[in-house]
Amino acid sequence: MGAAMSIVEHPKAKKAKNRMTKLVSTAWWLGGNVLWTVATGFLVLGVPVFAEYERECQLFEQMAQAQSAQMNAQPPALRGCGSATQSQPLAPTGIGQHAAAPA
Repeated sequence: MGAAMSIVEHPKAKKAKNRMTKLVSTAWWLGGNVLWTVATGFLVLGVPVFAEYERECQLFEQMAQAQSAQMNAQPPALRGCGSATQSQPLAPTGIGQHAAAPA
């Protein structure tokens, strides 16, 4: 046991111990600051982007539901079927033919 104590008391061992203690303490400080910076950046930049993404997803879901409801809805009843006031369908004009000018 006395040999182990003499190694710790050696000047080079003390210097190595002090350097290692300073290295660990500096790494701990730097790690804490980096972690704080990353967490703050995520809160400031990431959370609003995520919230907006969720809001947009909800909007698209509502639009899809409305479109689905509209497509599944019954067509409106035809009004005036069989009455004498029906308009005549327009005849398509072909190439080189001119539509009749209004009188």
